Amino acid sequence: MSLFFTNCKQKQVTRMGKKYFQTFKENRTMYSGSDDSIKFDAWEKDIQSKYRKYRVRNSKLKNVNIDGVNIKIICAAWCSDTREQASNFVKIMEQIQFPEEKIEYHFVDRNKKALNDTFVDSYEFTKVPTFVFYRDSIELGSIIETPAETLEKDILWILGNKTSIKN
Repeated sequence: MSLFFTNCKQKQVTRMGKKYFQTFKENRTMYSGSDDSIKFDAWEKDIQSKYRKYRVRNSKLKNVNIDGVNIKIICAAWCSDTREQASNFVKIMEQIQFPEEKIEYHFVDRNKKALNDTFVDSYEFTKVPTFVFYRDSIELGSIIETPAETLEKDILWILGNKTSIKN
């Protein structure tokens, strides 16, 4: 059974939210042996809190064109922008019923490296989070660190509106 928000005021964690939390937690080992390892529990609570509090703010999102779209997110547990923006992003993706299997999370360390991650190794980025949008394997655009306006408006600008795409 698929769990999606039917009402923005709900605070339950959906399957997509749980996947994000699990992926975040799986990257804990990246910080083993560093000063960051003791901060990880607080970071984990922070993403869960931000996720639960965020309210999607744009009713036009229901018309966003998600056909053929894949999203890759370069993020870092240590980064406060990641903890805020990625948590909010997941809420937005749930609202538009974006398929969770079309989102990839790529966690990096403080040196912006990830072990055995060819995407991180090949994609040029300087800030996290970086949300990279593809349609049919062609890069459409990205949101780097923080949105230009709001996540919702930036997503609409990058992906377009269903009615604005010519068939």
